[in-house]
This record gives sequence, structure tokens and C-alpha cells, in this order.
Amino acid sequence: MIGFSYHGQLCRLLLAVMHFNENTNREQFINQNGEAGWRIVFPKFKKGDYSLKKMLVMPTYAYADTLTTKVIELATDRSMLETQMSDVLPVAPPTLCQEFYRPYKKTALSELKSRFSFGTDHGNPEDNKNNFN
Repeated sequence: MIGFSYHGQLCRLLLAVMHFNENTNREQFINQNGEAGWRIVFPKFKKGDYSLKKMLVMPTYAYADTLTTKVIELATDRSMLETQMSDVLPVAPPTLCQEFYRPYKKTALSELKSRFSFGTDHGNPEDNKNNFN
């Protein structure tokens, strides 16, 4: 079972990019008195000293409305969905575990036994005593 599919991770990445792009240049928060908002923080590396940080306006999520209307539009017209999805989504690469050699159990056991036999008869511990000196 794949916990996080390639296409699912790609969609999450694209959502994060849209959120970041929309909220990159947020302005500084202005309170009711017209003063710029600041907050005081005490980072550990300053060992008790403080820093001031700008308070920014709350992030916006207008991209979600645009995305929702586009999804509804594509869901109502199946032919347009299929043509656009084949253009946008790449083919998923093979999983990482497919690149490795996976021996059969019998082969692995025979390799393990031959590895510890030190070139002598398999499984005779008396023959291998002198190999450890």
C-alpha cells in the first residue's frame, strides 16, 4: 500500500505553491488607532534579549475559490477534464523499492550460509575455529 501517492504529493505541493504565491507580499497589520503592529519575541540564540517582528495581515485564501470553481467546471464536462488532466499530470515514476534487487528466500539463505562458511564445508564450526585468530 502506498501511503502518499505521487499524484497526491504533487497536488499538495501545488496547493502550497499557490498559497505561498498569494500571501508572499502581505502588508503590515495596522490596528484601530492607525499604528503599525509589532510583536516582541525572545529567541533562544539571543539568550534573554528580544527582537521585534512585524505583525502581518491575515493570509488570504482567494486561490481556493478560483480552484473550486475550476474543479466544478471540469467535473461537469468530463471530456474537457480528461484532455486537460492528461496534459497536466505527469506519469508517476517507479517506486524506490522497485530499483533494488530482491532475492528469493532460498537464494538469500544460501548466500548467508556461504558467507559464514569461510570457504569450508557448510555449517561445520570446528573447521572455522582457526579463521578467527
